[in-house]
Amino acid sequence: MLLSMFLPFLDIMGLFSFSIFDVITNSEISSQAPDLWLFVGLIVAFAALTFMNKPSIARIVSGILLAIILWKLYDITSDTPDDAPVSIFDFLGIGAYLLFASTIAGVIYSKED
Repeated sequence: MLLSMFLPFLDIMGLFSFSIFDVITNSEISSQAPDLWLFVGLIVAFAALTFMNKPSIARIVSGILLAIILWKLYDITSDTPDDAPVSIFDFLGIGAYLLFASTIAGVIYSKED
C-alpha cells in the first residue's frame, strides 16, 4: 500500500502521469486538496499498524481507505454522462490499481494469529 504512493496513480494517455507523492510535494496542488493528506495519513497509519502487529486496527484503517476509494470513484463517475466514450478506468495508473487491491487484501487478510 505504501509503494502505491510512489507509482503513477493517474496516467493520462501516456503523456502525463502523476503519483500521490507528486501531488503532495507540489505545494500549489496540495493546499487545494486537504483530503489527500488524510488519505496519505491513513496509508502511513496502516503501514505502521501492520509493522507494530496490530492487525485489528490495521483492518479498520484499510476498510476506511477502501470506503474512501470507492466513494471517490463513485463521485467521479457519477458526474460523467452515460454516453461518454471514456471512463475513469482509462486514466487510472498502476498505483491506483495497486492501492485498490492492497486495501481489499488488507481488509481480508489482516487477521490475528
